[in-house]
Amino acid sequence: MAKKLERSLGFWSVFSISVGAMIGSGIFVLPGLAAGKAGPAVVLAYFIAGIIVVPAALSKAELATGIPVSGGTYIYLDRSMGPFVGTVGGLGTWFALFFKSAFALVGLGAYLTIFLSLPTKYVAFVLCVGLIGLNITGVKKTARLQMGIIFCVFIALTVFMGKGFRQLNTGLFTPFTIHGWMGVIKATGFVFISYAGVTKIASIVEEVKHPERNIPLGILASLSVMIIVYTLIVCVLIGTIPIGELLVSPDTGKPDLTPIASAAGKMFGEAGRYLWAIVAVLALTSMANAGLLSSSRYPFAMSRDNLLPGFLRFVHARFRTPLAAILLTGGLMLLLIAFVDVEKLAKLASAFQILVFSLVNLSVIIFRESHVEWYKPRFRSPGYPWVQLLGIGMPLLLLFNLGTLPIIGVATIFVGGALWYFLYARTRVDRIGSLAQTREHVRQLREIAGGTGNSSDKKKILVPFYGDESEPEIESRIRIAMIFSLPDGLVHPVYFDEIPDETLLEAIRDTDQDTQSFEDRFRYATRQWAQNLTLDIVATHDAKLASFRYASSLDARWILMGKRRKSFWNFLIRAHKHWWLHHSPSSVTQFIYRDLREIQRIAVMTEPGPYDALLLHVADRLATVFDAETILFHVANEDAPDSDIERVQEYHDELRGFFRREVESQIIRGRKRLDTAIAETKNFDLLILGAPAEDRLLRIVTRSFEDQLAERAACSVFLVQSPRSYSHEAATAVPESIQTEGFRLFPFLHQGIVEARITIKNKADFFSYISVRFSEESKTVSAADLEQAFWDRERVQNTAMGHGVAMPHAAVSNFERTLLSIFTLHQPIDFESPDASQVDLCFVTVGPAEQRSIHLKILGRIAALIRETDLAARMREAETNAQLIDALLSVDS
Repeated sequence: MAKKLERSLGFWSVFSISVGAMIGSGIFVLPGLAAGKAGPAVVLAYFIAGIIVVPAALSKAELATGIPVSGGTYIYLDRSMGPFVGTVGGLGTWFALFFKSAFALVGLGAYLTIFLSLPTKYVAFVLCVGLIGLNITGVKKTARLQMGIIFCVFIALTVFMGKGFRQLNTGLFTPFTIHGWMGVIKATGFVFISYAGVTKIASIVEEVKHPERNIPLGILASLSVMIIVYTLIVCVLIGTIPIGELLVSPDTGKPDLTPIASAAGKMFGEAGRYLWAIVAVLALTSMANAGLLSSSRYPFAMSRDNLLPGFLRFVHARFRTPLAAILLTGGLMLLLIAFVDVEKLAKLASAFQILVFSLVNLSVIIFRESHVEWYKPRFRSPGYPWVQLLGIGMPLLLLFNLGTLPIIGVATIFVGGALWYFLYARTRVDRIGSLAQTREHVRQLREIAGGTGNSSDKKKILVPFYGDESEPEIESRIRIAMIFSLPDGLVHPVYFDEIPDETLLEAIRDTDQDTQSFEDRFRYATRQWAQNLTLDIVATHDAKLASFRYASSLDARWILMGKRRKSFWNFLIRAHKHWWLHHSPSSVTQFIYRDLREIQRIAVMTEPGPYDALLLHVADRLATVFDAETILFHVANEDAPDSDIERVQEYHDELRGFFRREVESQIIRGRKRLDTAIAETKNFDLLILGAPAEDRLLRIVTRSFEDQLAERAACSVFLVQSPRSYSHEAATAVPESIQTEGFRLFPFLHQGIVEARITIKNKADFFSYISVRFSEESKTVSAADLEQAFWDRERVQNTAMGHGVAMPHAAVSNFERTLLSIFTLHQPIDFESPDASQVDLCFVTVGPAEQRSIHLKILGRIAALIRETDLAARMREAETNAQLIDALLSVDS
C-alpha cells in the first residue's frame, strides 16, 4: 500500500530549520580566520555576504513552490537543465555540505581543547565517527533536540551581544581595513558559507504546510535575522579582542578558532570563557550533525535517479536510514578532517556553495523562459530577471577572488561530474531537462498538489497506531472504537510510520518490511470488521504530532490512542507533544492495554473538574454495551476528615443520576493513596480517569498521580480528556447520559446578574467584570478569587463553544449554591473560539465543587436549547435585562 507523506512543518519550523543550519562555524570559528583578510572590516564582509545570498533565497523559495518535491537544489538543477547539470550541481551541493560539516567538526574540536589537552583534529575525528553512528541508528528526534539547542544558543548570543556593546572599544576598529577593499571582497567570499543553510528547508519541501507562504517567509525571515546577528556578533568580537590576537592566538600561535570563547573570557572572566565554549560545543555539534544528516540525502536522491550507483539508495532494514549514503558521506568527512587544512576547508565549502547558488538563480531563468506548462510556482521571485542575474554575477565575482585552490576545486567538481555523467549516468537516465519530466515526477506533482476531503457529517473516531502494538491491543482498541462509533459514526484506523530524520519521506513511499508487518497484524486482529475498515498509512518524521494534525483535517470527535511511559528524555525531545495533547482538536482517550478480553467491572475515578462529564459519558456507554458493573471509585488518605468523605459520597450520589444503569460507590482510605489505588485495580477490568493538566511545565517534567496510577494499574486504563479549544462533551454534543428529564435552567438563574448589551473590550475585562458582579451578590467570595477561578478553568479548557456563544464557569469551595447568569455584549470580543467567531453571548455559571452535577446539567441544558431552539437569536435581539429573562422563559419550559 502506498503511503501518504505528512506535511507537518509550519512557519516556525521552517524558520528554525533555516536558522539552525546557519548558526555554527560561521559565527563560532570563521571570524578569526576572516579577520586576517579584512581586519575590522570583516564586519562589512558578513553583511555583504548576506545581501548577496538574497537572490538565491528568493529563487529557491520560488523553485520550492514550483517543484514541491523533496530533494532541493539537485532536483531543481536536474529538472531545469537536465541530468548533466543535475549531476554536477548535486555533487557540488553535496561537497559544500560535508565540507562545511567537516569544518564545523574541526571548530568543535578547537573549542573542546579548552577543556581537553588533545589535538584538535583528533577530537574532531572521534566526534565525526560518533555522528556517523548516530545518523546510522537513526535517532528520530534529533531535529527536535537541535531546535532546543538553537534556542539556548540564541539566548546565550543575545546575552553576549548585550554585554559586548556595553564594553565595546571603538579604538579597536582602527585601522578599519588591513588589505584594502580587495581584502573585504576576499573575506566576503570566505564567509559566504555562513549563510548556506538558509535554503536547507527546500530539500524537504514535501513536509511543509502551505509552502507557498511558509517557505518564502521562513527563508527571508531567517536570512534577515542572521544577517543582523552575524554583523552584531562580529562587531562585538572586533570591539573586544585586539585584531592581533584574532590573527595569532596567544594560546596556540595560530589564528583564533575559538573567538566567541576568547571574547567571553575578556567580558565575563574565565567562567564566561568556559560557559560560552560549552554554548559553542552545543551549536557546532548540532550543525555538524544536521550537515551530515542533510548531505547524506544528496547521494541517496541522486542514486534513486540513477545518477549514482544503486547501492547508495540502500535503506537499512532495522534503522530505516540510508546506510550507504551516510557511510560514504561520513567517510569523506573523516578524510577531510585528517588531511585538509582548516582554512582550506572553509574556502572550498564557500566555493562550492557559490557555484550552487549561481546555478539556482540560473534555474529560475530557464524555467520561466522555457514556459514549462507544469511549472506554476505559487510564490514568484520579485525583480525577475535582474535579481537572478545579480545572483549569478555577484557570487562568481567572489569565487574568482577566493584564490587558486577554490577555483581548482570547483573546476575539479565540474570536470569530474561531467566525466561521471558521460561515462556512467547518461545511459541510465531518460530525462532531458525541464521540457521532458518523467511520468513519475508529474504523478508526484499532481499527487502533492491534489487532496481529498471528507465531507461526511458522521461522528469520526481516529485510532492511531505507531507500529509497536500487539494483535490483542489492536483488536481491543478497534473493538472499543467500533462501539463508540455506533450508531452512525466512522472509525479511521491510521498507521503513522515514523521515519528517522536522516531519511527522506519519499524514500519509503512504498510498503516496506515494517509496514507490511504491521499491516499483517492489523488485518488478522480486525478480520471480523474487515469490510468496515480501511487502514491508512502516513509516513512522517513525527508520529504523535501527525496524529493530531490528521485528527484536525478529519474533524474527528475522538482520538483513541495508546500511551507510553514518560521519561526525562521524553521531556528534552518530546515536550512539544504534551502541548499538542492538551490542545488537541478532539477528545482524547489514551488507552493502556493489559490483557483486556472481557469488560465486566468498570471503575470511574472522577473528581469535580474539566473532564468529569466526559468520564461519565465514556463509562456509561461502555457499561451499557458490555453489560458491565460500574463503580464510582475514590481513594482518600487515611487521615482524611469524615466531612471530606461525606462530600465525596454526596458527589457520587449526585453522579448516579447520569447513568442509565445501577452504579456502585466505593470510597476507601489508605496510608499511601497511590499504592492503595494501585492495589485496588486488580478487582477491575477497566479503570477510567481524567488526564492531568500536563500543559504546565512542571507536569511535563514530573509524573502526576494520574500518570503513575495509569502506568502501574493492574487493569487496562482509559486516560480521558477533552480538547482545550472546545467546551467539553456536555456543551458540544450533550451525550444522552447527562440529559435529564424535567431539568430546567430558570431555578438557577440569578435575575440580579442578567445584563443586556454591556460594553466590554476583551476577555480579561469580561472575567474581571463578572467576578465583581458575583462577588457583590455572594458576599462570601472575593472578586480576585472568583477571577482566578475563571482563569484556572479557562487555561485547562476554553469555554467558547462556537457560533458566538461562550459558557465561562468556575467552581469555588465556599460559594453557597450554583448560580447562572446571562450577558450579551454590545460589541463581540475575541474568546479564542474553536470556529474563530467573536463572542457576544455568555452564559456564566458559578457554584461549589460539590454541586458539579448541577453544573453539568446546566451546561448540557444550555447547549441543547441553543442547538434545538432559537434561544441565541432571541437573546441577541433583547434590548433590556427583562427581555433577556423573557427569552429564556420562552424556551426553557
